[in-house]
Amino acid sequence: MPDYNHIAWIYDWLAKIVYGEKQELAKQAFLAKIPDKGKILVVGGGTGKIIDYLRDLDKQLEVDFIELSTNMMSYAKKRKVSHLKINFHQHSILDLKSKDYDVVLTNFFFDQFSLLKAHLILQHIKTKLKPNGIILFSDFIVTNNTWDRIVNRIMFYFFQLTAKVRTNNFPNYNILFSSLGFNAADSKKICRNILAITYTVGLPN
Repeated sequence: MPDYNHIAWIYDWLAKIVYGEKQELAKQAFLAKIPDKGKILVVGGGTGKIIDYLRDLDKQLEVDFIELSTNMMSYAKKRKVSHLKINFHQHSILDLKSKDYDVVLTNFFFDQFSLLKAHLILQHIKTKLKPNGIILFSDFIVTNNTWDRIVNRIMFYFFQLTAKVRTNNFPNYNILFSSLGFNAADSKKICRNILAITYTVGLPN
C-alpha cells in the first residue's frame, strides 16, 4: 500500500495549488444522498476534510474512517466531529471487519492502484455494503488534453517518489465497477478531468 506519511503536512496545500477547489467539490457532489442515521465508511480519508462536510450535513451518522498513514490520521483526528459518531481505524481497507454500511465514500482513492489491485479492494468493499447500499466515488479521469496528460505524469512521478505509489496510469473505472456488478446511478463532471459518480449494486454479472 502507498505511504503518505512524508507528505501529509503538505498534501492538502498541493491539491489546492494544482486543482483549486475542484477535488473538494467532487467530494461533496452527492453527499445529500446520505440518509439520516446512516452507517458510513470513508476509505482512505486522508487529512479528514470529508469529516467537515459530513458534519455540515447535520445528520446523525455513524462513521468508520479508515486511513493507513499515521500522519494523515493525526490531522483527521483534530477535526471537529460535533454530533457525528466517528470511529478511526488506522489500517488497510482490506483489514476491515465491520459491515452493513449504507454508504461508502471513495474519494480520490482508486487512482493510486493498478486495475488488479483496485478490483481486489472494491470486491472487499462490496461485501461490506448493505444490499441497497451505495458508493459515492470521485476521482481523476483520463482525457485527451495535452496539459492534463502532463499534469498526470508529474503527479504520478511525484507520488512514486514520495508515497511509494506503484502505478503510472489510472485504472479503468468503468471496467472496475461493472465487473463487480455496480451500476452508475448518477454522475457529475466537476471539470475536464475530475468526475463524481454514485454507484449502486446491481445484479451480479
